[in-house]
Amino acid sequence: MLILVLGAGVLTLNSCSDDVEQADPVPATPICYMTSLTVDGTTTDFIYNSNNQVVKSIEDTDTITYEYSGGKLTNVYDDGFTATFIYGSSDIPERINTKEEGEDAEYFLLEGSNGNITKLEIYDETGELSQVTSVTYDANGNVLTVLVQSWDEEQMKLETQLQVTDILTDGKKNPYATSIALIFANLESPLVFGKSNILSGSADFMGQNVPITSTHIYNSNNYPTSSSVAQGLYSGTYTFDCK
Repeated sequence: MLILVLGAGVLTLNSCSDDVEQADPVPATPICYMTSLTVDGTTTDFIYNSNNQVVKSIEDTDTITYEYSGGKLTNVYDDGFTATFIYGSSDIPERINTKEEGEDAEYFLLEGSNGNITKLEIYDETGELSQVTSVTYDANGNVLTVLVQSWDEEQMKLETQLQVTDILTDGKKNPYATSIALIFANLESPLVFGKSNILSGSADFMGQNVPITSTHIYNSNNYPTSSSVAQGLYSGTYTFDCK
């Protein structure tokens, strides 16, 4: 999801000789891969393969494994839980099926645009819709709005649970953006969407207006080493392998 900027060699011809000089290449911009995440005192470590894909996440004694095919995440396994990822023409899965102890559990339907998840629908094991998350972005892939709705069985319609508008982002690098595995493993985090990190926004939570502000501390490659969201919504620290 991040682009390596490579310097092109520039050839100059000396009018007095046949010598060709080549300019020094511009170093590639490092990509930082999240190797650990600590939230509320609990740390999860992420293990990568030689292709910089998450193959394991370890939290205390719980180990989750991730499998890939053709460069795409296809399966996740976690002590009786499995998730299978189904793709269309993009790198964002169209559907994620889950099983618990071999029995069908909830499933997810996803929509995306320009490498970003724009809609996430969650259905229970009976096929009934339970929640919809919709996200809009600017032309650079930064989050503009987030809308979370839950299905009201009595009213037979979607009810807004959370709506965040007027979102400002920092223009720096979102640590989750390197991997769909990191996003899937941290869907409960309010910071997983977008190419950069949320600084502020106006949230309507169950009819109450709550301003949201976030603070981040960054490393030299512009990835946050810690993030916190006011009102106690989220607080996390990160470590990276930058290369």
